[in-house]
Amino acid sequence: MFDYLPLPTAVVMAVFAYQILSRWQTDGRPMNMLLWGVGLIFYSVASLAAALYAIFGWQESWGEFNFKVWYLFGAVLVSAWLGQGTVFLLWRSLPLATIQKPFSRLARIFGGRAVPNTHSAAVEESADHVGGRRVPVATPTFIALLAGSVFAAYWIFSAPVDATPLLADVPELTGKGVLPRNVRLITPFFNLYGVVTLVGGALWSAFSYWRRRVHFNRMMGNIMIASGMLVAAAGGTLNRFGLPGLNLGLLAGAIFAYWGFVTIAKSQIVEISTESAAESPAG
Repeated sequence: MFDYLPLPTAVVMAVFAYQILSRWQTDGRPMNMLLWGVGLIFYSVASLAAALYAIFGWQESWGEFNFKVWYLFGAVLVSAWLGQGTVFLLWRSLPLATIQKPFSRLARIFGGRAVPNTHSAAVEESADHVGGRRVPVATPTFIALLAGSVFAAYWIFSAPVDATPLLADVPELTGKGVLPRNVRLITPFFNLYGVVTLVGGALWSAFSYWRRRVHFNRMMGNIMIASGMLVAAAGGTLNRFGLPGLNLGLLAGAIFAYWGFVTIAKSQIVEISTESAAESPAG
């Protein structure tokens, strides 16, 4: 019943990517938009690969390549690249004092016994001194993600494949039993980073709007984006353990995320139109 769901998922995400990259061109080419657009292209490409498997089954001539494309872009890269876009939007840099704060607390806990207050006070004084300085976050993490993505591509495309679990034309592609375990172990690192940054960023934005009691539609849009990514991640988790639900989860996640984007975009258009009307002279 759900075998061919990757095809509409690929279409939805291709449209989504086109709209994001169009905004990227018209809004001054911000890095967050570019990374979101690239991540959505990954989502669409992976879904297309899953659709090809659903339609044609495992093909001896190109089945392995198609599978590795699906695994690289869908199982490994997509959430991390989408999350990196959110990092550029919300956490391009952080105050140095914010980074030092946990170490200051640890100094109080562990340093207080041996040398009471001395090391703790030094850390706090240092934090106050550099409180205005900011540490870049987005660029270093992007460089690390780029290097990790290149390594993942090499690791996956050079790995042996045992197609036995897929020769029976099972309804969903899966890496379980197909790729060696040491290759599959890289996926949680990318996915955890992506879910924490993307979902965390969307929920943080929604909470900020709620706390200030402003931009209700933007708040709801961010909640829908977070919900969509969580649903997609849940489908991926089921797939990792050999359970069905990936195709449905990815389509539902794509629809929720796209709906959230449209909701935010419409609210921005309405706000711009309202401001323009208020600024235009009467009569």
